[in-house]
Amino acid sequence: MPTEAAIQAAIVAALTADGVYVVRVARASRVGVADLLCCAAGRFLALEVKAPGAGLRPAQVYEAGRVTAAGGVAAVVRSVAEARAAIREHTTRCRGVPRQLPQVSPQHWRQRE
Repeated sequence: MPTEAAIQAAIVAALTADGVYVVRVARASRVGVADLLCCAAGRFLALEVKAPGAGLRPAQVYEAGRVTAAGGVAAVVRSVAEARAAIREHTTRCRGVPRQLPQVSPQHWRQRE
C-alpha cells in the first residue's frame, strides 16, 4: 500500500503536468489546512491527501468547511485519478474561463525581477 507522502508526490507531479497551479503545504499557520492548495481554471481547490482507509481529523473537517464557505472547493483524494476527477468536476462548472492555461517558464519570471 502506498504511503500518503508517495500519493501526494504523485498527485503534485500529475496535476503540475496537467497545468494546474499546485502548492504543497508543508507547514501551515494553523492545524487542519489541506495538504495541497490548487488553482485550476479560476477555481480554488484544497485537496486533502489520505492513504486508503484513513479519515479526516476534526480540524481538517473544520478547515474544509471554511474553504467551501469562502467559495472554494475542498476534497479528500486518495489517488492521482481522484485528484484529477476533483479538478475536472469542479472546473467544468466554470463558465467563460479558458481551459488552456498559458505556459510560462520559471525563466520568464526571473527575467522580470
